[in-house]
Amino acid sequence: MYLEVPVSTQFVTVHYLNTRSECMKLTNQHVMDALSGLNELSNEKFPAKLAWKIQTARLSLEPFAKTMNEQMGTLRDKFAVKDAEGNFVPGVNEKGEPVEGTIQIGREHIVVFNKELEDLMGLEVEVNNVSIDIADFPDSIEVSPNSLHALRGILVG
Repeated sequence: MYLEVPVSTQFVTVHYLNTRSECMKLTNQHVMDALSGLNELSNEKFPAKLAWKIQTARLSLEPFAKTMNEQMGTLRDKFAVKDAEGNFVPGVNEKGEPVEGTIQIGREHIVVFNKELEDLMGLEVEVNNVSIDIADFPDSIEVSPNSLHALRGILVG
């Protein structure tokens, strides 16, 4: 018997807006979330100052995200179920159909996998030049609640 685990597992945490500082401590989870939110915002048009801050924050977070993805790959390689050819077995839905973007983790490994993943996502890193003042966003821009939630670790104001 196998359990299905999304390749990119999300943990819900509560985090208040930070006060402005040049160096911020973020968990790996906040880094990954913030980068996702910044990537989404990167498709919008902003005044030059805000566009620069968004791009600077993205560039500051990308090395941490790269390292995080490498570590996630190590966990995947260690715990994921593989077929006879060594390919990862995808997770399946309740109908037994493969679900794209998921892998199976063997039941015997699920507790250890979840613990290691939680530890990895909870590690703190110090990041420079990532804070963005929420007041810099023009009133005319529409930002989804999901984007704001993803940016919770780097928004100040």
